[in-house]
Amino acid sequence: MRVWESTSIMPTVTIDRAYRTFMANRDEQVFRDLEKRDVPGLPAPVGQDISALLAFTRGICQQVEAGTLDAKDGSKQLFARLQQSDFLPAPFELGSPDNKCFEATPALIQSAVAWAAEDAPEHIAQLFAR
Repeated sequence: MRVWESTSIMPTVTIDRAYRTFMANRDEQVFRDLEKRDVPGLPAPVGQDISALLAFTRGICQQVEAGTLDAKDGSKQLFARLQQSDFLPAPFELGSPDNKCFEATPALIQSAVAWAAEDAPEHIAQLFAR
């Protein structure tokens, strides 16, 4: 579930930014440009970050399914990977096993915007800029 949440956050932010740009200038090219990416709809390197997270996750799942990795160990590896994923907004705490419920409240979204302005990698901060 956390990986799914992880992979839905940045596309949502990207589409929101494109929509805001379109509303400001009514140039449909902003939407066409989303299709001209290595990972459609996502700017580099975010698309590669998400693709790598998905490939890692699938590898863990395959190992657990094959019985070559204990599910608890696989879970620990997934949490560690999420914790190390600097493209995910830190306030969402998706890599924290103690965070049992994720709800994108307005306050949490505002915290993510503040994180992007202050602590996010530059390529992530650009997605959140107004």
